[in-house]
Amino acid sequence: MRTVDEVESTSLPLRLAALFHDVGKPDTRGINPATGDFTFHDHEIRGAEITDNIMRRLKFPNELRERVVNIVRFHLVVYSEAWSDAAVRRWLTRVTPSAFPNILDLAQADIAAKGTATDVQVSDLKALAERVQQMLASNHALTIKDLAVTGHQLMQELDLVQGPLVGRILRALLDDVLEAPERNERERLLESARELLKSFAGKRDGRNEDT
Repeated sequence: MRTVDEVESTSLPLRLAALFHDVGKPDTRGINPATGDFTFHDHEIRGAEITDNIMRRLKFPNELRERVVNIVRFHLVVYSEAWSDAAVRRWLTRVTPSAFPNILDLAQADIAAKGTATDVQVSDLKALAERVQQMLASNHALTIKDLAVTGHQLMQELDLVQGPLVGRILRALLDDVLEAPERNERERLLESARELLKSFAGKRDGRNEDT
């Protein structure tokens, strides 16, 4: 409840996420044999599952439920300045850029509610926020929709039909671009897609029978 109090925003998804964020702890509680301290490994994953079930049962709107579940799932932010730019981009892709502000707000509220906040924890979140803002300002590709090629273009250029293979190639291309944003060029991506198609040989679920 202190976390809910520490949330400064009036955002309903954020405040609901603050209410639910640690609901997975009872199910995941363990004990560190070396120290005797409680552990809650993967409580954010279990918490997201419980939150989803509760909000479905209470018939919350789907869009609101999905936003709250996503915030709960990623509220545990363990950032280090050792993260590479690619690591930050991959993390941002997982949490989604639109949810990042709420996730950051909840992480800050969670730290404050524990009453044990350190300058290092606070500065880490601030540093992460600054790096994310720089990346967003640079318009780096963070989702499949940001790629310089579309699924339709891949189907035309590689003679593919709509199916799982197209999605698999797009996800691989995004992973490559997250590592090096400068690779997000149409011709370069198409060439990479052709190589990927060769490496997926034998998995012909998306390829025309006459190719």
